[in-house]
Amino acid sequence: MKHNEWLEKYKSRADITSRLTHLTRGGTDKEAFDILCKILDEQCLKAGKGYICGERNACCFQEAPVFSIAENLKYQEELGKNRYSPFGIRVLKEDIYKKGGRPVFYGKTEEYKEILDKTEHWRIVDLELDKPEYKVDWTHEREWRLPSDFKFKYDQIEIILPDSVYYKEFVTWCVDKKHINVLKEIRGIVTLDSLIA
Repeated sequence: MKHNEWLEKYKSRADITSRLTHLTRGGTDKEAFDILCKILDEQCLKAGKGYICGERNACCFQEAPVFSIAENLKYQEELGKNRYSPFGIRVLKEDIYKKGGRPVFYGKTEEYKEILDKTEHWRIVDLELDKPEYKVDWTHEREWRLPSDFKFKYDQIEIILPDSVYYKEFVTWCVDKKHINVLKEIRGIVTLDSLIA
């Protein structure tokens, strides 16, 4: 499939996306926003250990469309179980692919460890649907991982923010910290509250 045909396919579908999203974490929105600003200041998303299997660190992304991410964040907030914060960056899937990023393998961790070479264990995400009392299922994220830091240029990313309050806070940060180039160069800004009223 030619590149422009591939992009057209993604434009006409609500269930897939040509971009990957990384959301920050933080105990509060302020902490999550500060982490986003640090990522932008350093122009680098650092690979971490977190829930990563094996020896390698990785950066984690979601392939889910941004509307689905907004829905999931709202659902988590209603449950009081916020795994992520509504702050982050989006990048073209092909940019992550070119750097070695790949979709994860969902399944029983121990089974995949027997099948995959140790160098690929960073791609394993546990999936347990056979226990009646407890389920482990992160498939809604359509996770991708990159087994290294992700260094980027501003024109490669879009910014994810929760609402207009943090949009204004972000613009103020860019002006006060002399990062006008961030505003000029980024691909765009998405506020999640504009997707879910």
